[in-house]
Amino acid sequence: SRPAPAPGTDRARGSAELAVPGLLLGWTWLGSTVDALVFSGRPWVALWGFVVMGAVVAPTLAHWLWAAASMRRR
Repeated sequence: SRPAPAPGTDRARGSAELAVPGLLLGWTWLGSTVDALVFSGRPWVALWGFVVMGAVVAPTLAHWLWAAASMRRR
């Protein structure tokens, strides 16, 4: 097993740089769906928002997760 990269190195920063926007993007996507469904009582808006926004968000998150995993393997 390799030692962890030193703080401040490119490999240590890379995964954090992808994790923070990924969490915020996922939170926004799922949070807006829950809001429309549960709190606003608009199930069709929730469904359309989940599907349409998910068409952009899901591939983006998948790519970021793949990139973060490949950075850890190096």
